[in-house]
Amino acid sequence: MTSTVSAEIAAHRLATVDILKIDVEGYFVEVLEGIAPTDFAKIRKMVIEVDYLPETGIKPDDVEGMLNAMGYETDCLDRSLSNNLTFYAWRG
Repeated sequence: MTSTVSAEIAAHRLATVDILKIDVEGYFVEVLEGIAPTDFAKIRKMVIEVDYLPETGIKPDDVEGMLNAMGYETDCLDRSLSNNLTFYAWRG
């Protein structure tokens, strides 16, 4: 059974999510795209494992841009790595 973050927020009637950890073996973009814009306002912090970048064609700057566009400040451990990055995102 699959679900989305927004479906889980609705099912559990969550007013806020203190921290959301995303580690989905390269499908992080799909997870982010499955979150309704109104639900992003409920998510205070995220930790996102960003991997399989060569296979997806996504660059670290693309991930940071997506998170910034959603209203998050970001930091990333060791951008010199070409894969397996950890992004931290929080509302300022």
